[in-house]
Amino acid sequence: MKYFISIVIILLSIHTWAQELKLIDEIDSLILFGEFNRAQEKIAFLKKENQTKASQFEIDLLIEQQNNNDLKKKISDVPAGMIEESILQTYWASYYLINDQQEQNLNAIEKAKSIFIKQNNTNNLSYIKFLKTSALSYFNAGQTAEAEENSKEAITLYKDFKKQSLLFKASLLNDLGLIKSISNINEALIAYEEALVIYKKTLPNNHPKIGINLMNTAILLRNDESFGEAINNLEEAITLFKKDEEKYSIRIGFALFQLGITYEKMKKLPEAKSYYQQALTYYLKNNSTPTANLIEVYNNLGLIEKNDNAFKSAQEYFDKALQVNLVSTNNTLSYYKNSYYAIYSHSFHAQNLEQQHAQKTLKFKDIVKALSHIQKADSLIDLVRKSTIKESDKIKLSEISNEVYADGVRIAHYASEVTSKNKKRFLALAFYYAEKSRAATLQEAIQQAKAKTFAGLPENILKAEQNLKSTLANLSLQLANSAQSESVQKEYFEVKKQLDLLENEIKQNYPDYFKLKVNNEIPTVSTIQNKLNENEVLITYFIDDSKSNNLNALYIFECNKQKLIVSKRTLSDQYNKMITGFKNGLYFSEPNITKETSATLYKLLFPKGLPKQQNLIIIPNARFSIIPFEALIVKEKQGEVEYLVERKSVRYEIASSLMLDNKVNYQSNNPNLFCAPETFSTYYNLSDLPGSKTEIINIENTFKNKNLIFTSLTSIQATEVNFKSALSSTANFNIVHLATHGEVNEEFPDKSRIYLLPASNEDGPIYNGELYNLKIPANLITLSACETGLGKMRKGEGLIGLSRALRFAGAQQIIVSFWKVADASTALLMQYFYENAIEKKLPFPEALQKAKIALMKDGYDDPYYWAPFVLLGY
Repeated sequence: MKYFISIVIILLSIHTWAQELKLIDEIDSLILFGEFNRAQEKIAFLKKENQTKASQFEIDLLIEQQNNNDLKKKISDVPAGMIEESILQTYWASYYLINDQQEQNLNAIEKAKSIFIKQNNTNNLSYIKFLKTSALSYFNAGQTAEAEENSKEAITLYKDFKKQSLLFKASLLNDLGLIKSISNINEALIAYEEALVIYKKTLPNNHPKIGINLMNTAILLRNDESFGEAINNLEEAITLFKKDEEKYSIRIGFALFQLGITYEKMKKLPEAKSYYQQALTYYLKNNSTPTANLIEVYNNLGLIEKNDNAFKSAQEYFDKALQVNLVSTNNTLSYYKNSYYAIYSHSFHAQNLEQQHAQKTLKFKDIVKALSHIQKADSLIDLVRKSTIKESDKIKLSEISNEVYADGVRIAHYASEVTSKNKKRFLALAFYYAEKSRAATLQEAIQQAKAKTFAGLPENILKAEQNLKSTLANLSLQLANSAQSESVQKEYFEVKKQLDLLENEIKQNYPDYFKLKVNNEIPTVSTIQNKLNENEVLITYFIDDSKSNNLNALYIFECNKQKLIVSKRTLSDQYNKMITGFKNGLYFSEPNITKETSATLYKLLFPKGLPKQQNLIIIPNARFSIIPFEALIVKEKQGEVEYLVERKSVRYEIASSLMLDNKVNYQSNNPNLFCAPETFSTYYNLSDLPGSKTEIINIENTFKNKNLIFTSLTSIQATEVNFKSALSSTANFNIVHLATHGEVNEEFPDKSRIYLLPASNEDGPIYNGELYNLKIPANLITLSACETGLGKMRKGEGLIGLSRALRFAGAQQIIVSFWKVADASTALLMQYFYENAIEKKLPFPEALQKAKIALMKDGYDDPYYWAPFVLLGY
């Protein structure tokens, strides 16, 4: 009897277990199916049998619904030990991902991954779900290679499961499609199409997931200019959604909007306008339509009207875009639900007024109004930059701001040409926008270097700043995606107030950090003129290749002690080739190529000839940053050439704002530091530099002759540890000289490095990111190394290389090189330079100029030897 009862109990247990498994499968499918209410009902039943699994499903459900408020509480309320820590960290990663808290998101991913690996627990569904979250997290952070790796690993592992949920597999394929859409459209399309096959096989033919997949695929097809297929997909999606038109009105509106974009790209503007208007009708039907959707369609309709010269109608649409976007106006600054779109709306307004003036009215008030919209867009850019955290948002903001500042330069310069009143004011405004573009890009580059400990900012303030920015970014997202948002608006302004107060505290107590990360003040023309002496001239270049301008234009701002002169030149399509040809001609010692390209570039860069001032301060732009202006040929007669360096001294600057930094009063008797590792092959795959020791000995002799204090770190003493120790022992240096290898990583600027030798707990190279956190207060830092002046090209500011980080580490001026340099000639050039600077007490620009001329007279007349080294800083 007891035996029979035991069998019955076992059978009942098996039956209960089987029922529980069936229930779990049902809930899993319902969540993937999008049937959230039914899933919630089933979870309530599961709670009676399996509290742990029910809690996990509740969290999964909230993640799918992106219900971030309830999600945080649910994860926080999980009893200790109830859910494995690796899974819990994955949930936190999902929460931070939904809230755009990038740093916390990636930290949670790293924690979860380390636990999974440590426990050797990487062949189960929990790990696959982790990989899915990880892939989206890396994609969100702009790390597409890592995102793709995790996504593909998740798909590969999932194929090994005997029992697969096809819907989950489709979800993984959709993620891969999203990730590959950045780098490989064909692979993205394959992933989306595989997911669509699964959806059509497993879901009802009116399920929204099918429509969403069709729209995602259509956008990719359109980007690949497969317009016909894109239209077919969008029309199929619309047909699907119209089966429940009232429920899916927003989705229908979105699909119609995408059709409008597609026809606009096909240059069929009447059809595009029709679809935009149909989209607007569907959007206005639904009170819960996200604000961002309405703004987009109003802006696009405005652009269609502008292109059709219907300027009044265009203005009305841009006004509507701003109106639905507006939260409130405080003094002169308006606050918007989506500041990015507000920037676009103001920018489009300006372009519409500019075009209206040129093609219809010729009224100067149109230009004045256009500039007022540029000013508003500029203020919004400053506001958005404060809370921008995500890499994708930084890229988007950079693209928008470049367009705005290009419009500002062009319109302000035009205003100066067509009016006799306030001519100087408009020229100064054009200069302001040119420099604002440069400073904004520079600031972004610095932020990317992650200089978190710069200027000794306490960790608690750093965290507070990060948290407030993350919260502000999330609230901005909520404002843009909700129709009723009064409570969110209130919270947004409260957080904004807290961030402003914190930034004010940082400004007062940590001015160096504030200058590095927050401050965006641009000097006025008069301020710069007060800084210049009679024999100096600042020449800054700005390229307008904005989408609203059909011709590439080069603006040249020449500012001396008395006046600002602005010239405008049209850039031909060949100017990039000319720059490349000129640099290659110098590097490969091809005099004919150098002469041909130099003649064109000289006329372009100095259209009115060289200024009368002896000392040039040049702020280049874009690809002009990769050439040494000193090597431009200013005169050729009977085969003999005269270079710019033979007439003028030249120094470069990154942005005019850096010219106004409070200067440290460096004394000539301050200590000096020389460093030359000499032997690299033992530690790195780099050639030795035997000439660097001779270089240091020659420099030492020059300094000894003047009884100047110096420390030399050569051979095995030239370690990273010893170098940093020497830095910490002195308040201010006069000169820091590094005769070593340098390497610039053009793709990832913060990984650029200066090579020293490893020792103790330091690996040897000093990376760009490290330099932002070092204190190297020096009158001059000389990088007698290869290609240290190069870096990643960024629009506006030019090249982001090691020199940028060194400036913020405390270097007043820097000598860097443009290409790989010859050992012997470099040692001689440096010897001449220091003799001029130390013994003859010439200013650094003039000392370098005369050193180059002396090197030319010593038989090294080919620019290859003397042209690469340039002086940066004022």
